[in-house]
Amino acid sequence: MGAGSGFAVFLLLNNLTYYTEIVNHVLHFTIFFTTPNIMTAKKRKGKGRKENNPMLFTPLNYKILGIGVLLVVLGFTAMYLENEVRGFVSLYISPIVIMAGYLTVIVAILKRDNQSTGIQSSAE
Repeated sequence: MGAGSGFAVFLLLNNLTYYTEIVNHVLHFTIFFTTPNIMTAKKRKGKGRKENNPMLFTPLNYKILGIGVLLVVLGFTAMYLENEVRGFVSLYISPIVIMAGYLTVIVAILKRDNQSTGIQSSAE
């Protein structure tokens, strides 16, 4: 390292602390202005309104999501275990398993249960 490298490290660390202070101020600002007021939250609850917040996902969605994540992990693990760039598993099997996992996760996110949303079919 040259004679000026110590000064360069000093400047880098000085700028780093400056940027971390800016990020810290921004985080405090957003937390302060985005937290709800406790008094208004108590007033809203006291009016007797019943909140109806249905669950976004059903247990079936979570099971499908878990299967999708498991497929992605298994695909990358199989690719890692073979440890060859031109191996059969790395080129053909693992990408198919990984894509199937991603598609399964997408299906789990987009699948809606008609009974939980209150939508009645016209056949009944």
